Amino acid sequence: MVRRHGILFHLAGLAILAAALSACGLFKSEPKRLAIVYTNDVRGEIRSCGCATHDLGGLGRRATFVKVYRDTTKADFLLVDAGDFFSPSINYGKEKAEVTLKSMALMGYDAVVPGENEFSFGVEYFAARARAVGLPVVASNVVVAAADTLLFPASREATLSSGLRVGLVGVVSPTLKMPPQVAAGSLAIREPVAAVQAAVDALRPRVDVVVVLAHMNRGEVNKVAAALTGVDVVVNGHDGIPVRQVKRWGEPYVLQIAAKGLYIGAADATLGKDKRVAGIKNVVVGLGKTFRDDEAVAKLFQAYDLEVVAREKAVLPVGDAVTFAGANACQACHAPIFEQWKGTRHAHAFEVLTAQQREFDRDCTPCHTTGFFKEGGFVNAHATPQLSGVQCEACHGNGSAHAKDPKIKTDTVAKSTCRSCHTAEQTPEFDFATFWARIDHGSDSQAAGSR
Repeated sequence: MVRRHGILFHLAGLAILAAALSACGLFKSEPKRLAIVYTNDVRGEIRSCGCATHDLGGLGRRATFVKVYRDTTKADFLLVDAGDFFSPSINYGKEKAEVTLKSMALMGYDAVVPGENEFSFGVEYFAARARAVGLPVVASNVVVAAADTLLFPASREATLSSGLRVGLVGVVSPTLKMPPQVAAGSLAIREPVAAVQAAVDALRPRVDVVVVLAHMNRGEVNKVAAALTGVDVVVNGHDGIPVRQVKRWGEPYVLQIAAKGLYIGAADATLGKDKRVAGIKNVVVGLGKTFRDDEAVAKLFQAYDLEVVAREKAVLPVGDAVTFAGANACQACHAPIFEQWKGTRHAHAFEVLTAQQREFDRDCTPCHTTGFFKEGGFVNAHATPQLSGVQCEACHGNGSAHAKDPKIKTDTVAKSTCRSCHTAEQTPEFDFATFWARIDHGSDSQAAGSR
């Protein structure tokens, strides 16, 4: 059963938060309970963007939730991740990976399984950095082909506060598409069921509960789970689709939370007399503003921001290489439209970033500037300040040729142009007709409405 705990968004203070979690059944005093807190498919989203209608997510908020839960629950506590916590992005992806690794180590993860994104900066990078920060990685079927040895331990054992012994096994899908940074043929992925079962059989004489961390698509994980014996819970990642109703596939229960770290899963498992998991109540918690950033993680954010700003400011102004005309070039011929635009939120979109000191954050700038990622468009606030904000060309395309010769027409605006930034995730309430009315400036709106 999955319940969405909406009241958490409105609570103030960690004490009230803890009381609310207790009231909903997460913090029970009964013996023989195991709290499994789990994440998957965060994909480098180290913090909330701060501008979405439903402002959710971030490592700092997650760390606060974990700390409160761990310190307050009467149950044994287990924290796990099912992979793809890195982003493959070239936009400071490796720097975000460092923040992610250090944050997860601070939270005290009991085990993680790698997804393909963890190898986006090379096999050696992830293996070495995870080891350096003390993040326990398990993978029973990922093999270094040349040596025919496992890249990571197949499993590990954790003895929790009550003495409950938990075995943790990792497994990934043989169908994963590894990033180009992984040399072809350097890693081999063994058949998952046999690999997991062998690890489970080796653990079973010494442990009470077995949790498998899997990284594979939904249909595959259900088949794998159904084929296993001696497994209590499977936590899965990879496709980022949450499990809406937790159920058993064979012996194990299968858990999975939504992508990008917006939510965190908390499964309250009841243990039977044999200490095996006999039932699960699953709660999905949105990491909203109720959860302030953990101080230690906030310091990691600050260091990351300073590094990004220093590197962006080292980018030289592009000068004559700029080809986007900028809104000022439109003003002479389109004065009424220019004045109307100045009153819209588009015109002030960059101010949202500067207020948060995130004007150099490339996760944010594409939708708050003009021509980002396009030749001659916005580079950064230091090199191309004249293209900050969502200007005319953000919707109509590069207008430099039109500015020189009005007979050369700019692009009409399609609904898809708006949806490139007003995604279902960022603006779930987006309605084209309603939103278009806020920026309607004549004939252009007619063209857009007909697309």
